[in-house]
Amino acid sequence: MIRDGACTLGLPEWVLTGQVRFNPDNNDALIKFPPTVLRGLAVDLLRRYVAAFGGKGNFLEAVRKDGIPPDEKLPVLKDEFDRFSKSPN
Repeated sequence: MIRDGACTLGLPEWVLTGQVRFNPDNNDALIKFPPTVLRGLAVDLLRRYVAAFGGKGNFLEAVRKDGIPPDEKLPVLKDEFDRFSKSPN
């Protein structure tokens, strides 16, 4: 991500909305990501969470305990999470 002329690491969660109001040359510009890119980011994010929590079961249990599954503000992540949580692996 580029901010104030510097490149920084990270994937802000607002990128997954698909409607990013940030552009280094024009702060009012809308940057749109294709659905395939958003799905790829969501799938990668879920894969990283599984690794961080030590397995899919641990990750899903943590989500259930905290009650914070993806909501409607992030429809691509919500769809991928729903598909991921129902898949056997």
